[in-house]
Amino acid sequence: MVSSNITHSRSVSESFWSQNKERVLLTLRADKHHGLSKQEASYRLRSHGYNELKKNDHPSPVGLLIRQFNSPFVYILLAASAISFYERQWTELGVILVVIVANGIIGFLEEYRAEQTIGKLRNILAPQARVIRETVEQKISARYLVPGDIIIVEAGDRVPADARIIESQSLRVNQAPLTGESLPAHKRDTIVSSASALLDRDNMLYLATLVVTGRGVAVVSATGMNTELGSIAREVLGVKEAPSDLQRKLSRLGAALLWVAVGLSLISFVIGGASGVPILEMFRTTLALLVSVVPEGLPIALTVTLSIGLTRLFHRHSLIRQLSATETLGSITTLCVDKTGTLTEGAMMVEKIVLPVGQFSVSGRGFDLSGSFSQNDDKITATKVPELDLILKLSSLATMSSISKDDLLKNRAKQLTDPTETALAVVAAKAGYYAFEEERDFPELLEIPFDQELRYSASIHKFGSHNRVIVKGSPERLIGLSDYIVGTKKRRMVKSDRDNLLRQADTLAEGGYRVVALAYVDYPAVSSINSELVRHLTWVGLIAMVDPIRPEAKKAVSDALEAGVRTIMITGDHLLTASHIARKLGIDTQGEIIHAQDLEHHDLSKVSVIARATPKDKLLIIERLQRHGELVAMTGDGVNDAPALKKADIGVAMGRGGSDIAVEAAHMVLLDDNITGIVSAIAEGRLIWENIKKIVYYLVSTSLGEILTITGAIILGWPLPLLAVQILWMNLVTDGVTSMALAAEPAEGDLMKRPPRDPKEAILTNTTFGRMCLVSIVMAVGALFIYGRYGADPEYARSATLTTLVFFQLFNLFNSRSASTSIFAMKITNNRWLLLMFGIASILQLGALYLPGVASVLGLTALSLPTVALCLAVALSIVLVDELRKLGRAMVLSWAKTQNLFN
Repeated sequence: MVSSNITHSRSVSESFWSQNKERVLLTLRADKHHGLSKQEASYRLRSHGYNELKKNDHPSPVGLLIRQFNSPFVYILLAASAISFYERQWTELGVILVVIVANGIIGFLEEYRAEQTIGKLRNILAPQARVIRETVEQKISARYLVPGDIIIVEAGDRVPADARIIESQSLRVNQAPLTGESLPAHKRDTIVSSASALLDRDNMLYLATLVVTGRGVAVVSATGMNTELGSIAREVLGVKEAPSDLQRKLSRLGAALLWVAVGLSLISFVIGGASGVPILEMFRTTLALLVSVVPEGLPIALTVTLSIGLTRLFHRHSLIRQLSATETLGSITTLCVDKTGTLTEGAMMVEKIVLPVGQFSVSGRGFDLSGSFSQNDDKITATKVPELDLILKLSSLATMSSISKDDLLKNRAKQLTDPTETALAVVAAKAGYYAFEEERDFPELLEIPFDQELRYSASIHKFGSHNRVIVKGSPERLIGLSDYIVGTKKRRMVKSDRDNLLRQADTLAEGGYRVVALAYVDYPAVSSINSELVRHLTWVGLIAMVDPIRPEAKKAVSDALEAGVRTIMITGDHLLTASHIARKLGIDTQGEIIHAQDLEHHDLSKVSVIARATPKDKLLIIERLQRHGELVAMTGDGVNDAPALKKADIGVAMGRGGSDIAVEAAHMVLLDDNITGIVSAIAEGRLIWENIKKIVYYLVSTSLGEILTITGAIILGWPLPLLAVQILWMNLVTDGVTSMALAAEPAEGDLMKRPPRDPKEAILTNTTFGRMCLVSIVMAVGALFIYGRYGADPEYARSATLTTLVFFQLFNLFNSRSASTSIFAMKITNNRWLLLMFGIASILQLGALYLPGVASVLGLTALSLPTVALCLAVALSIVLVDELRKLGRAMVLSWAKTQNLFN
């Protein structure tokens, strides 16, 4: 087999652009006329594998469900359920298992929906490829391509593999998904330096890029994971995701609660043993303590809180793939954004038209067909300005793109060719000129495609009794070919005209514009039609276009900065283009603008724009920022963004215009490609963090109050004030039901005017822990007071103690709404769920007392009305104590502020 002499390692593949085509064909044992034989193709397929990319395994529904139980609090609940099983406490066991299952189902449903939506976005590889095999041109599935195959690509085709060009005619390829460059690259058979960057390899085609114009024949040099795209995919697969900030903090909290439970249980066991309590009874008491420390409602409350945030973001067209990522968004400190397709539309648009009679501005967005023309900020009708009318009419005929009737109905053009061509068709359409109408009156006789050497393209049309050659291309080239100029009237062009036109073109280019010149020449209809007619042109004007900035981008950058989140723009574009975009968005004021090759010489905390960045650069930038303690969000839509998207604390991909690999690597997807979604997500993430802290405070203070009550009774030598089943009932009523109301708590003030929280900030700070201890002591003292008052009848005393603790915790729910604002200063109607849950929990507790069936299961008995009133009065003391604490805090802060003023 000849194939045994073929090596397709990356090192060989990477040298193909520096070799002539004959050497490449020889190395690959390929024949450009006959292609591979069926037998040879089959052999190479076995050797190299299918032309497809490996991806991270997507979790199966079963895997997603299992993932929901990978939580420290679920482990604690499982331990508690094992204890209940050992003690044959079937009621407690049933309650715990219900909590575990409910938590798992809620989390599973949210993440399963996200995965289903992502599944609809997966579509990148070309399904078919045109290939020559055994001398016959045929279509095959792209996955069966092998190195050495001869492929044919035309406008509209997605390149099916990496390939070295053998022949080309006006071939231009959009490489934006791979390189970030918004302008198509000209492709041709040539030889470039072996050190050339991917952007400069004019003789190579790359997997998943799009052919916008022309035609090409190429030999496949690499397939699947050996392609440039495969190299990026391999980086994505190799990037390990660290646990989220919230997951780490919850793990620490779970461990702390376990240590508290074990410590208090041992202390109680020793005290009870020293007091002469039987070992078996103390063992059961210790188990009751372990059950009491478990905040059964915490896992489900956290899941509901994250789910509420996820759902709110989904309604704003932002999809979060994992629940924990919802909160992480609120803590990011740096937002790294890709330019093309994220800050810009990823589509060229004409913004300015410069004519000898003046400059005109064009409004609109991307390829939308609506827009207007103005001069000196005054709106004008384009068709009423003869010189402007001329250039727009000629543009509609000169472009290879076309506005269809379907486009008119949708008010947006489809990019079927080069975006520059589409931009010309769109600007003509804004004036009411459409190629499908114009060409009925002025039929095209000949098209001369763009040539990189000539630097222009042309089309020849029949204009009545004469033929008109319409030429568009490089300003420098067309200025040299022009003998006349259209001003208020047509006149001969002189040197001062040429100098002025060159200055105008240079000024526009320095402003970040892509500049296209337009000129024409008329010939008698009897003249022969050929490319030799492009001479003695009449200059019409300059058309300046740009990949327009998304209208929402500037506000998004500004809002992020106001929230203390700095923006770094990372792009593969040239430094000049990147600088221009940065200035328009105000990003340049946040730091230096540098070239990626100078990264190691700069402090990233002082950088705002990084140009000419490769995929490897982007990954290194994210890693450097993370090493310096930054929590990083990375937005992007191209294949080249994927490794950084996965490595970032939050990777945000564009769902509509994003590549498949970018979507796969991201934690969040903007379904409508609107970057303001990231700002909304930051605000939502901050609200989620605040509400999680409130929920944890509420639930842990509840558990701490129960522990202190039981420990206090043991120290006093009293019988257990609560049975294990009563503890579980209380936790079900006060934890499982009411804590979820805090998930719907609105924000206190404008969270987006605060700086990002310190990543090291714990869920339970020292201040919060002190507050918890205060209210827990109040709970324990009040509960023990009630138990001691009715201790002569243990069943009645336990019923009263349980009722007191339940209402302690229900009243503490109102305290939990704010650590600093009085409950009387907060609108209760801002959270109607809280009132509803308070009412439901109260009814459940009273039902447990007065419904015989429930009371007997829980070991309760009915209480008299005076006893219930006393229990409620004692429970209300928790509000009084916390209000006094808030008042004292406000007074201290006011005094400190006064002292600062005087100092």
